[in-house]
Amino acid sequence: MPLYRVQDQLATFLKPTKFANERQMQRLVEFNLPIIFNAKLIATEFVVNVDGLQGGRIDSLALDNENFPIIIEYKKTQSESVINQGLFYLEWLLTHKGDFEIAVQKKLGKDSIVNWESPRVLVIAEMFNPYDVFGVRRMGANVELWACHYYNDEILLLENVFMPGVGLKVGKIVGKQDIVSVQEKQEQEETSTKMTYDLEYHVRNKSSKIKEVLDTLRERIMELQSVDGEIIEFYRKMYIGYKRGKNFCEIHVYNNDLVLWLDIPYNDLIDTKKIGKDISSIGHWGTGNVEVRLSIIESVDDVMDLVKQAFEYNN
Repeated sequence: MPLYRVQDQLATFLKPTKFANERQMQRLVEFNLPIIFNAKLIATEFVVNVDGLQGGRIDSLALDNENFPIIIEYKKTQSESVINQGLFYLEWLLTHKGDFEIAVQKKLGKDSIVNWESPRVLVIAEMFNPYDVFGVRRMGANVELWACHYYNDEILLLENVFMPGVGLKVGKIVGKQDIVSVQEKQEQEETSTKMTYDLEYHVRNKSSKIKEVLDTLRERIMELQSVDGEIIEFYRKMYIGYKRGKNFCEIHVYNNDLVLWLDIPYNDLIDTKKIGKDISSIGHWGTGNVEVRLSIIESVDDVMDLVKQAFEYNN
């Protein structure tokens, strides 16, 4: 993707900088994890073993702002093995939860908690081919592909190549077994043992009035997306979330109103209607620290003014 710096209306081409090695890419991402992925670094080059086999080293272990575990693997060039490697480490994570929780507590303190609802694998490389995207989509695991570009040793661009769709869940990936049979077994196990959160789950038994307000708000939020990247709507137990790389809004549905949490510092918000509330020191379900309530369609424009600010702050 060509980038240009504009100064006094004159555009200057920014030359792509090749990473010297994977370690350079890893250091850059790890140092900026809170900014790029809203996550905290737990460990780097973390040694793991699975079923008695030497499993190697996980490049980066992290915990995001929803307390979900993250495994990050880096490749300077295209590699068929990096995705399989990430899945292998995901198998370790799901079968060694206690080891990960100990690592989190050592890094962040004994009161730290881990949310096992949706662990993620992030594969970061300079490029991917279409077969990589097809492969992770077919596997059905919670794997994200990010293309990483560096310009003039000063500009970092992370482009989302693949983000799992709603409803895809993490499961065990076993050795070199046929992916279809593994996926079918996974789906059967999840159907019988795990609650699926979707739109129907959040609007069940809610009033027709608030459903209409929610539909209008959802439509307006999705209109924020552009050619720069797709907005992802996802579902958690306590809220409907929106992100484009990073979360920018979460919605909890009550019977008579909606509660929104916006991922923007309260002091950075331009709130002429005074409808936002700083809840950074109060416990709440969403990842954002600004709370807004919405109960009627007539107020959607005012709320969307704040949602757009949160979107722009995170993108």
